[in-house]
Amino acid sequence: MSLLNRSSAIGLAMLLRAGLMLVISAMAYRTQAPEDAAAFFQCIYLQAIAIAFLSASGFFRVQSKRSEDEVSSYLSAMTLLVLPSVALPLSVALLVDEYAARLPELLIAWVGAVATAYAAPISAIVMKSRGPFAAFLPACAAAVLALLTLLLVGDAGAGRLTPYLALSGFQVTNILLLLASDRKAVRTRLPGLSRLRAGLPWDNIREAFVVGACNVLNMLLVFAIREAWAERAGADIAAAVFLTLRISDSAMQLFHMVLSGHPVITRLIAGRWSLRAQVAMTALSVGALLLLGMNAAALGAIAFAVAAQIALDVSRYPWSTGFLYQMAHFDLRNYVIFVVLQPVIALLLAFVPMARGAPEGLMIFMAISVSIGAVISTLQARRAAR
Repeated sequence: MSLLNRSSAIGLAMLLRAGLMLVISAMAYRTQAPEDAAAFFQCIYLQAIAIAFLSASGFFRVQSKRSEDEVSSYLSAMTLLVLPSVALPLSVALLVDEYAARLPELLIAWVGAVATAYAAPISAIVMKSRGPFAAFLPACAAAVLALLTLLLVGDAGAGRLTPYLALSGFQVTNILLLLASDRKAVRTRLPGLSRLRAGLPWDNIREAFVVGACNVLNMLLVFAIREAWAERAGADIAAAVFLTLRISDSAMQLFHMVLSGHPVITRLIAGRWSLRAQVAMTALSVGALLLLGMNAAALGAIAFAVAAQIALDVSRYPWSTGFLYQMAHFDLRNYVIFVVLQPVIALLLAFVPMARGAPEGLMIFMAISVSIGAVISTLQARRAAR
């Protein structure tokens, strides 16, 4: 398939999805108290954690699988993780006082997480068999349906659960349409699920569990860091920053899905000047964020968040390709190092602005975290080349 067709199909789907997320996020931001809006964005981040645990980067992983047996075993292993994954929303509701009364929201988000976790590998299966448009048009249709529903509901009819129901409704509709779009291609991989009766694919289960557990560890640590920063920075700044991060993350998914498997990723990460470029661009982002932080009060919450997001993405977008390098050259040990060390080192380096609740603190942490991931990938690439 051509890069143009792939970019067009994924781009259209992600554009509509980003538009839907913008509408849902704006509705939450406008219609709910700052504390509830911030909690919504945190619940969506928790949903991303559940997806990361279940699918273990499913879209990218399925693309690298060479046989139908490998794909079937992967889906079998993922299915076994669905029931344990419900422990995430339950434990958050039990252990975090602020979320004790938000169990319905957490469970709605979990249902959407399960749907999205399956949609990722199945869209890769359909893309291999019928091309990118067949794989991503269901997401377009689901997004349009959700947007029309929200338009009918409007802000006046929105309740506390409306943003959660809109997002999870889109995710469930997407997987149902995707399954219906190419039943034959999906069915040829599903016989592997019968192995659950005959014998468990332990190698796939172990790999899926380790990758998923590492993803969860990384994202839970980041979730805790976001919560700690939000308490110090204030609900207004936190809600605005979480809003711009959510929108940027949606666009970054498009960036990753278009470039996944492309040889430019290896050249970018393993290039001679890669380390110097990573340090220089991260320093530029951090410097700009510090300047913006000094003027955050004058700018206002939304204006600051938008400007800070642009400053962050100057370095975050190019060097988030460290993740794509890990997927293209997957090695379990290297991936564990990549995922676990990123937030730990970044927190140490960004501790001062994070601890004092500086408006720019979270963005600085994220800029450094992405850069650390790229540095780790570059060092691993150079070691492999020796």
